[in-house]
Order: sequence, then structure tokens, then C-alpha cells
Amino acid sequence: MENTMSHPTHTTKLNHKVNLWATYKPLILVAAFIIGVTAMIEIKSGELVTSRSMNNFMAGFFIFFSFFKLLNLQAFADAYSTYDVIAKRSRAYAISYPFIELALGVCFTLEIFTTFANALTILFMLVGNYSVWLVLKRKGTIQCACLGTIFNLPMTKITLFENTVMLAMAAMSLTLH
Repeated sequence: MENTMSHPTHTTKLNHKVNLWATYKPLILVAAFIIGVTAMIEIKSGELVTSRSMNNFMAGFFIFFSFFKLLNLQAFADAYSTYDVIAKRSRAYAISYPFIELALGVCFTLEIFTTFANALTILFMLVGNYSVWLVLKRKGTIQCACLGTIFNLPMTKITLFENTVMLAMAAMSLTLH
């Protein structure tokens, strides 16, 4: 039987993995649900259509993420305005952001105004990536408001990755239409 007390690096690595799971569990679960629903839609349709699956993924992303932000809109706006370059200057933008996300989710779900929705998604993700990059560059510790404020998620490269995936899907969707 191995004694973990004599292996501090083993214990430290295990604690780090447990802390990562505990920290990112909400984000991982939301991503898994969105991916799962997107996969079920594709399975039900009988074929994988890239543009449709990206629309459905982006629909789920924006609807889920707006939901969590709307649970406490004022707290979201406060947290978001600490790092987003536009929200820092405009409280109205910070307050309206979850509603914009919800509208984008509806557009992607109903497949209406998709060119506009993809272009707007690209714009928002570019601004978001720049804002996150500034925080990461300063090596600041700040709460990520991507899932609202009910979860205490730190701003990390994961936020940058999440925005970049959405940016790439919106750009690909524009080229597929």
C-alpha cells in the first residue's frame, strides 16, 4: 500500500485535479449538455450537417449562457464591467449583453438572420477575446462572468478558448452560407 504522505507531489497533483474539477464543473456540465443536445439533433436528423450543427451549438451556447447571466442581471453587469472593454464604459451594454446573447440564440435556433447573427457573434467574440487577453496579460485574478455570478469561475485561458471556438464557428458558418 502506497503512503501518499511520503509523496507530496502526488498529493499536490491530486489536489490540483480535484480543485480544477470543482472549479470548472459548471462550465464542463454546460458544455457537455450543449454538445449532447447538438449531437441528438444531428442523430435525429439522420445526417451530420456542419452548418446546422454549428447553428445548434451556438444556439445552445447563447441560450444557456444568457440564462445564467439573467439569474442575477445586476451582479452579472457589475462583474462583466470589471473586465470587458465596452462594459467598463457603458452600463447599458453590460445590462443588455445577456439579452443580446438570448436574441442570438433565438436567431440560431430558428435559423433566421443567420448572416447578421454570425457577424455579430464574431464582433462580440473579438471584443471578448481582447478583453480577456488584457486580463490574462496583466496576470490578474478576476471572476469570469461567462456563466453569470452564481458560479465563481476564474478568468483563464479557458475563457479565451471558449470565445475563440465561438468566433471560429461563426466565421465558418458565414463561409458555408
